[in-house]
Amino acid sequence: MKNQIISDEHKCAIKELLEDHKKLFDKWLYYLSEGFSILLYGVGSKEKLIQEFQKEKLSTYPCIVINGYFPSLTLKDILESIGTDLLGISNLPTNPYEAVNFIESEMSELENENLFLLIHNLDGALLRNHKSQHVLSKLAKIRNIHLIASIDHINAP
Repeated sequence: MKNQIISDEHKCAIKELLEDHKKLFDKWLYYLSEGFSILLYGVGSKEKLIQEFQKEKLSTYPCIVINGYFPSLTLKDILESIGTDLLGISNLPTNPYEAVNFIESEMSELENENLFLLIHNLDGALLRNHKSQHVLSKLAKIRNIHLIASIDHINAP
């Protein structure tokens, strides 16, 4: 895709589509506050849209951005990022399920603290296995953790 030439008409259509989606940001924030997650799918990159949402609506909230397309990303990295960056804990349990339970326990004590997980490419090569998907779903079920993700693999749905 590098060095790909995009016509001016196509660039304009992409910009219009981005603007149309940005009009929904208040609705997205409402859905997230009600315990729902947001999953973006379809042709083309959704990364810029998620970044715009973070910039416009989540600038005052703690956010952890996970680039699922990175080939070296691990579940441990994600859990440690939550533990270290948000909770200030460097010694999470090594078992991912125990780590999620620990994070849930810590988050329940922070009643008014919300964490937003922004996952680009939820179906990335290292995140699409059952264990990773299960751990991520357990994180998304935590009351004050909110998930916004994109899927990019054509067969992901």
